[in-house]
Amino acid sequence: MPAAFPPTSASRPRATIAPRSSRRGFLLGLGAASLLAGGAPAATVGITSRKALDRALAAAQGGETLVLADGAYGGLKIAGRSFQPAVTLTSATPRGARFDAVEITGSEGLILDQLHVASPDQGTFSSAVVSIQASSGITLRDSEVNGPVDGDFSGHHGLHTDLGSRDITFARNYVHDVKNGATFIDTSALTVTGNVIDRIGNDSFKLIAITGGVIDGNTGARNVFPQPGSHLDFVQFQGADSRDIVLRGNVFLPGARTDVQGIFLDDARFTNVMIERNIIVTSMIRGISVSGARNTVARYNTVLDVPGAGKATYVMLDGEVYGNIMSTYPGDKKLGIYEGNLLLQHADPRGRWHYDTVFRNARAGSGITLADLAPVPGGLAESYGAMARTR
Repeated sequence: MPAAFPPTSASRPRATIAPRSSRRGFLLGLGAASLLAGGAPAATVGITSRKALDRALAAAQGGETLVLADGAYGGLKIAGRSFQPAVTLTSATPRGARFDAVEITGSEGLILDQLHVASPDQGTFSSAVVSIQASSGITLRDSEVNGPVDGDFSGHHGLHTDLGSRDITFARNYVHDVKNGATFIDTSALTVTGNVIDRIGNDSFKLIAITGGVIDGNTGARNVFPQPGSHLDFVQFQGADSRDIVLRGNVFLPGARTDVQGIFLDDARFTNVMIERNIIVTSMIRGISVSGARNTVARYNTVLDVPGAGKATYVMLDGEVYGNIMSTYPGDKKLGIYEGNLLLQHADPRGRWHYDTVFRNARAGSGITLADLAPVPGGLAESYGAMARTR
């Protein structure tokens, strides 16, 4: 069965649409390109068919909200269009309007809201379900994006940007049943916030050549189904230099596969990077790892090793490292409070600095929850690590 869409906050932004009691008549009564007197575009346009959507987009001048009735609309391709202010495409009921794919190229000023983009085919290692290239001022929010829900995770990037795109936002989306959750390349002013990734074959987030990026409050895939020999990461920057990056409040909690590196920046140079209040549980030693760092800070993160699967998990970078909680070996001379960080161990329940002295149930292992990482009242996890993210 398809995965259920995660609950969203009642306070999330919503397009203005007619009350439910009058919505059907509203949608049927409006044409694809309703205009106000004098030829000015209407603020809201009801859409009931693909032909109507095409006509409305062709007529749009900027600022319109296109409200799509429930149904299938095929693939959406927008190329060479500029809208100021932005044009919004939204579903009359959340995720009731469905597309096979979204491809935006050389365009500006679009908001895609509460849509369902579901590819009917597996795609390839280079294909994407939602692709934004050489575009600016594009937002995808409160939507569901996936490949076929058939147990095959060999194709597609769920979300993709490239070719100098800028001012791009992905907010509160649910991405599943693809190979890589999101891949962002050669993009500036990128905001990725509150997204949930699950049921993938490789990495949750891959980023290359990013200038100005905020990666905030995202949840990595608990269910990962890799091909043999895969190198798995929660968040990976690689391949070309990135700068002015904030990685804040992101969470990776493992399912059956614990061999997923946390936040991993390597094979390039990274300048002005803030990594704070992230929570990562893994059997890998690299909880947070940055090579080639300049002016980089990692503070108040919680990175823990999975008992029985690994031995230690660290924050490792050249830069400021303080306020973090990490896990290490029982005999490590760094155990306890060391250089402004708290290092714990899970191997000896009777020994000092054990997980149980700080967390409610950090030994839960695979299937661990944020509730398991709640601080013991009065314990050191109230001063170190990412406590704010567990509340």
